[in-house]
Amino acid sequence: MMKNSYGSNTNFICTKTSQDSEVSESDQAYRATVDDAQLVSEILGKAFEQDPVLRWVIDNPSHYQDFFAIHSKGLYLQRGLMYVHKSQQGAAMWMPPEVSLKESFSWLTIKVLLKLLLKEGFPPLRRLEQVERIFRDHRPQEPHYYLHAVGAITPGKGIGSALIKAGLRHADEQHLPAYLESSNEKNVPLYERHGFETIQETRLGSGPPVWFMYRNAR
Repeated sequence: MMKNSYGSNTNFICTKTSQDSEVSESDQAYRATVDDAQLVSEILGKAFEQDPVLRWVIDNPSHYQDFFAIHSKGLYLQRGLMYVHKSQQGAAMWMPPEVSLKESFSWLTIKVLLKLLLKEGFPPLRRLEQVERIFRDHRPQEPHYYLHAVGAITPGKGIGSALIKAGLRHADEQHLPAYLESSNEKNVPLYERHGFETIQETRLGSGPPVWFMYRNAR
């Protein structure tokens, strides 16, 4: 969930090529900029309202947008790849290889965690740490593209597929694998259609199951 040092891919991350623009247009998704960071968090916060894992960690969707803002503004904007569907009904966060997934210290993070603590108490923070640990322990060691989150407010319209393709294009250009954690069994077939295979299924303690999915390099 909340998953930092710059890696060797920093220049690639910050560079938007003409080829990247063509890919985004053909896939109905565009590369998010600083002006889109808030929109990304709003879209994903809404799209994940019924997500089994998030509902188990924090059973109050009013916090979700804040947590996605930590990722979009504090990590993926600087080091990752964020995409927004042209309909503004879907968004995705991808991380290139060899880039740490740990956020830098920020007042936004403190503000969000303090708000969660005051309103919901300690249990969500303990569950959040548990999910972080399990996800970290299952992450592949070899370089790969990581799909942190993809969501559509209006599912079933090809929005998720466009956002997945936008990130996979980079992986395929560099002949690298891709990896994700599926927090909803309903989404597993979508990822399978894009070449991902379930390599392990794990239950989050007393919580819901998670599917760890891997796509071989192409």
